[in-house]
Amino acid sequence: MPLVNEYLPDIDQRKGVLETCKQLIRIRRTTIGQGVFSYWCHRYDDDPHKSLWLLLFYEKIAFLGMTPDCTSLGVENMGLLGARV
Repeated sequence: MPLVNEYLPDIDQRKGVLETCKQLIRIRRTTIGQGVFSYWCHRYDDDPHKSLWLLLFYEKIAFLGMTPDCTSLGVENMGLLGARV
């Protein structure tokens, strides 16, 4: 995962991202277009606006995204972290 290494130089952060992905793929996968696009989604019970997404394009390019309550974090937007798998 070269981009994970680039965006997260800290080894503990990388391990956390990889562990999160492992947990997400235990959830039922939704696939559209015979492998063109797949996703896994986890929604949190404690906050209807909070979710975690793993998006996979063409079985090759993955993005991990989250939709936290950004106002509590003091930011307007949260970005996506992309990686080749």
